[in-house]
Amino acid sequence: MTDTLPMIVDYGLLVEENKKLREEIEILKNIEPETKPLPKTIFIDLDGCVFKHSGGKTVISDIIDKIYEQELLPGAIEKFNEWYAAGHNIVITTGRPESMREQTENQLKYRGLFFDQLIMGLKYFPRVVINDIKPDGTLTAIAHNLERNKGLEGLDI
Repeated sequence: MTDTLPMIVDYGLLVEENKKLREEIEILKNIEPETKPLPKTIFIDLDGCVFKHSGGKTVISDIIDKIYEQELLPGAIEKFNEWYAAGHNIVITTGRPESMREQTENQLKYRGLFFDQLIMGLKYFPRVVINDIKPDGTLTAIAHNLERNKGLEGLDI
């Protein structure tokens, strides 16, 4: 004599559970996977977009003397934090001369602005970005021209 009890199976319950599982699988099959946007390389001008531009050519010594007092424009910290958190590559461009690199980097650190690269000495000439279009037609270059000294609030990249 064995001590095992006969197994009683409710086949109706199994069929119903199986049906529910199949329905859930079908629902999951039709859900589009959430696609995370690809990180971008953001080129942003320093004076006039991040810090208030004083207008015209300025004597370098005047800039250096007041570098920590230069007004940070609205939305700058928020956008830099948003871009950094999203994994974007932040490249700051500026017409400031290379000889001001240390002061400029210190100014950015002082204000808590994280970036990946700083390109100095670009003068005041127009800047042109040239890039290829992907085989699927995706554009790989976008430009935003901002009104000077208005800041980054509301900018959507």
